Amino acid sequence: MKITLGEEVVISRAPEGVKDWGPWQFPTLYNCQGKLYVEFHAARDSARDYAVPRKRYVTSNKGESWKESDDFCGLELENGEIIRPHIKPSVPETEVSLPEEIGQVEAYGLIRKIYKMSEVNDQYTGWYLDRYSPVTDTVSTEKVKVKVPGFTVSVTEGVLPSNFFWSLQLGFKGTIWTPLYKELCFDGESLVNLTPMYLKSDDDGKSFETVGRIFYEPPYEKDPDSSRRGGFSEPSIQFLDEDNGFSILRVTDGLSIGPSYISYTKDGGVSWSRPEYFDDRGVWPQSVLLENGVVLAGYGRTGLFVRPFVEGAWFDRVAIVEPADYQTETCSYCAIKPISANTALIVYSKFQYPDEKGIPRKTILCRTVTVNI
Repeated sequence: MKITLGEEVVISRAPEGVKDWGPWQFPTLYNCQGKLYVEFHAARDSARDYAVPRKRYVTSNKGESWKESDDFCGLELENGEIIRPHIKPSVPETEVSLPEEIGQVEAYGLIRKIYKMSEVNDQYTGWYLDRYSPVTDTVSTEKVKVKVPGFTVSVTEGVLPSNFFWSLQLGFKGTIWTPLYKELCFDGESLVNLTPMYLKSDDDGKSFETVGRIFYEPPYEKDPDSSRRGGFSEPSIQFLDEDNGFSILRVTDGLSIGPSYISYTKDGGVSWSRPEYFDDRGVWPQSVLLENGVVLAGYGRTGLFVRPFVEGAWFDRVAIVEPADYQTETCSYCAIKPISANTALIVYSKFQYPDEKGIPRKTILCRTVTVNI
């Protein structure tokens, strides 16, 4: 197997002086109506800013050049509709009548107060999508029916964030999948650790139902902090066929950088194997299945890597961004989409990328990853 990396292409540079954590990070890629769209965060990494509009760029030549765009983009469905997560602004805690608190969680120095979602007014607990209709050529925002037993909501930084989908992706036979993770109110009695949930829609995103979940049950191999972790977060979903697939899971939290773990399914996401060690790092794992049968998984912190999987075996990772001191080189979040049978485009951030004058700037970049087997 040979992996070839293309040259880095600049998508967008942050204004000079933008150095803080949050802006020009966390990219998302959409393959929509024959074009590729990149969106990324341009505000604080804060519950107060979840709904701030993201920057959006488009390419018509597979990433060779980009321009800013206000086109509507998202996940393109087989019926021609396009859907995307809709995030409503967080609501000040003082404006919400909240039930009795059932617990607290501390992460990265912030306290989150936890409440049973079933006891919070449903005007604050809805899930929403924006949907483009090719029939009417209009975009509408719609409330989605979501079944997530035992789900909770939390107050942090003085606000109650809305529920929203982190990502949406197509499965087999026209299904749509979204992975979630949240503290659960287990049997209405006690909180359990961060628990990945795998939701499926069979009706073009009008409703989602929880199909499977993975409970955090330490200890876990090669993580001395596993018994003190918050749990598994940022789960990916990668199906290889209608039944078989895997999910890569993050454990890195405010305690320390931790390994990533992987769990496999053989029944279409209903049941999952006990997570096993995947690599010594891994936040926001993403993956894509190429037509040549290779899966490319992207993950990092520190640094950013891609790692190939083919015919049941994982191969050595390849650096996209070389590791440096913690959170000085990249946010380690990436987005990845296929652009040919053996090539994917990966989008990521670099914090010290020189501009035309040689001045280091936070920059959103892309490059091709070609796999020949």
